[in-house]
Amino acid sequence: MLRLVDGKITAIGEARSSDEAAELMAAEILTSGERMRVGIGIADSASGPIGATLRRRLEAAGRDLEILDYRVGPSVGAHTGPGTAGAVYHPL
Repeated sequence: MLRLVDGKITAIGEARSSDEAAELMAAEILTSGERMRVGIGIADSASGPIGATLRRRLEAAGRDLEILDYRVGPSVGAHTGPGTAGAVYHPL
């Protein structure tokens, strides 16, 4: 699992299942504040379960979150491959 901030990529962990991937992403997002706008991106149907689990985890956190779904575009998907899921977020 990778994190990109200010042009620097860092590893935040390793996931062996879609649940672990969603948990890592949710934990990273939730450390960033109480009021957030979050975009959950999936590349294809294979990454749908990660996106759905991430949404459930974020909604269950009881924070003031505005959650939007989006489709990862082909220019990113060409580099990351099938099954890609991710999130972008920033304070409200």
